[in-house]
Amino acid sequence: MLVLGAFANSGLESCIIPNTVTESGTGILVFSDCSYLKTVVLSKNMNEIRYGMFENCTSLSSIYSPNPVPPTISSGTTFENVPRTATVYVPEGSVEAYKAAPYWKEFFIEPMKTDPSVGVESAVSEDTEGSVTVFNVNGTKIYEGERSGWNSPQAGIYVICRNGKKEKVLIH
Repeated sequence: MLVLGAFANSGLESCIIPNTVTESGTGILVFSDCSYLKTVVLSKNMNEIRYGMFENCTSLSSIYSPNPVPPTISSGTTFENVPRTATVYVPEGSVEAYKAAPYWKEFFIEPMKTDPSVGVESAVSEDTEGSVTVFNVNGTKIYEGERSGWNSPQAGIYVICRNGKKEKVLIH
């Protein structure tokens, strides 16, 4: 359970809510006024988001919601002052459900290109040949070299470049 204002007004830039969290609970205004927050990965078990959770997160541009059922949003202030240009990434079969759901439908809804439950190993490929360049969500290069020499990092969102292609990957 998330608590009232836990990360409010912090310098947080990205956040992954663990799959053990099913609702924002007493956590109203959890991330309110996080003006640097750009990317949020919701728990795949999140079924409810309460009052003001992302209020005034004016830089929020990517929301990953791996739950096939759109979490219930209890208040119009949950995403107050979040740019409506933000993209919500959802499971492929759930795009229409999110586009019809209250509050979610105000954002761009796109299917996830990779299943957030897969690790980097399968997202990059099972092939251990070739070179890769890996960046964290802040754009910092964390590895460059042969694929066989790279071990999966800690949980987070990464951009993996290989053979001229870029792929955003979630590891949890």
